[in-house]
Amino acid sequence: MIGVVGGLVAAVCFAFAGITAAISGRRIGATFALAWVNLVSAAYVVPLAAVVEGVPHPRASSVVWVVAYGVAISVALLTAFRAMTIGPIGLIAPVFSTEGAIAAVGGVLLGDHLAGATGAALAVCVVGVMLAGLELGPAGVGALRGGEANAFWIALGGAFLFGFTLLASSRAVGIGPLTTVAVGRLFSVAIISWPILVRERWRRPTGAWRLVVVNGLFDLVGFTSFIVASRHGVAVPAVLASQYASLSVVVGYVVFHERLRRSQWVGVALTVIGTAVVAGTGGG
Repeated sequence: MIGVVGGLVAAVCFAFAGITAAISGRRIGATFALAWVNLVSAAYVVPLAAVVEGVPHPRASSVVWVVAYGVAISVALLTAFRAMTIGPIGLIAPVFSTEGAIAAVGGVLLGDHLAGATGAALAVCVVGVMLAGLELGPAGVGALRGGEANAFWIALGGAFLFGFTLLASSRAVGIGPLTTVAVGRLFSVAIISWPILVRERWRRPTGAWRLVVVNGLFDLVGFTSFIVASRHGVAVPAVLASQYASLSVVVGYVVFHERLRRSQWVGVALTVIGTAVVAGTGGG
């Protein structure tokens, strides 16, 4: 059940993090927004991890996994902010959501066990997420032009990176979830934030302060929830966390009055059914 709850909490947080990333990126620029989000997130999580979890004593293999996570999450976040800024959320969020299936397959290949009913329900969730975000129309990817096409391919590359980060963070045994998130943010600050903010002479994110602060908080809670859940097996929380795409579609319908195709409603229904079955089986 930890995998189910953690995955769903992560899904909600990732949905709102994606929306705030899109808005802030369009206001002040994708890389500049991410630079400040990284800095704010590090200010949250580094002292929290030090107080709550203290100094970790991991195995050598866990150190390798957490370093790989730190590098990959830095680039993955950059692709997310860039794609969300230049492409529509209804198109980009579902592409990124395939990270869950990627991580789940990786987890099974590395030895995670899934009961038959749970595996089938997760497959239903994956199909549902893909249908919920189906906005390409009958012409598919070939119909995309300009910024939308660029956003699609950036998001696809980012999905593989995020899938790897979900898998890597679950393998960092002996390193607490908050410490894992802190390592990722410190890498992001060093690789992305520092060069950008020095070049910009530490210009403040005027007009997007609140979005930056909220985005950092959603990221912290989302990634921490996922890592806690994934230490009991990565497949269940990874697929459930990827349902932020369906949530984004529903938010777009309720808040922004976006019209949904019949296939998208079917997709949302499938994710709800799949989630119910996973919860009923306890995620085992």
